[in-house]
Amino acid sequence: MILKHRANKFGWEKDDLIYDVKKEQLEEGGPGSGSWNGPGDPRFAWSGMGRGEIRVGITSFIKKGVTSVASVKKAMDEFKGKMIELKGVSKLKIIFGTGIYIGENERQIHEPTWVVSYKGNGKALELIQATAKQHNQESVLLCREKKSGNNHFAGEFELPKQIDKKDMRRIDKFIEQKKLGCTWYKLGSTWRLRFISVHQWGGNDKKIEGQINVLKRYLGHIKVSRKLTKYRVSTGVMKASNNYKEE
Repeated sequence: MILKHRANKFGWEKDDLIYDVKKEQLEEGGPGSGSWNGPGDPRFAWSGMGRGEIRVGITSFIKKGVTSVASVKKAMDEFKGKMIELKGVSKLKIIFGTGIYIGENERQIHEPTWVVSYKGNGKALELIQATAKQHNQESVLLCREKKSGNNHFAGEFELPKQIDKKDMRRIDKFIEQKKLGCTWYKLGSTWRLRFISVHQWGGNDKKIEGQINVLKRYLGHIKVSRKLTKYRVSTGVMKASNNYKEE
């Protein structure tokens, strides 16, 4: 488990937020698996952006009074089933993760997140929009290939599966001190820690990249094996305040 933290009024317990996401992955080579580079190809590295790929972050369940990981997982499975049925959607991957952001009173908040990646068409975006409305989400993050006028920093760490829990808490504390937002999730034999500069939310590319470089040095200082991949993305958000129209 990862991201030990104090329980809060929403009822999330310390070990609730991350579990073995292998159990949540689509069956290798099965319907909707997307066969990334061929069904279940283990060589696939989920860093950088593939041509035509769309990455989606759906979160903010905790602010809506959701107090059960099981309920979030159930909703994720329902969404997964609908995505699988859409014609034109390929390379689908949906993983249960944990989103981190700085909330009120500068307090770090952890909450369940769906980490989604796919190639597809407007029907998938319509489903994402409808799902956000259904669950009354504050916003949804969309990432695509970089383009002129929308080209922002992203960084992703690969950390060892056997990382010490004490070091995980140190990393978590560092992220809090730097007031960073990020996503933890597990892929194969590694933990992933993803940072994205979202200009719609006030992200500053140079500042975030600088803080990520400091984090990389810090990981070396505490002797945590790490690999950092930097890449560029275009970002879009669907906000409840704008009826989930992409901005």
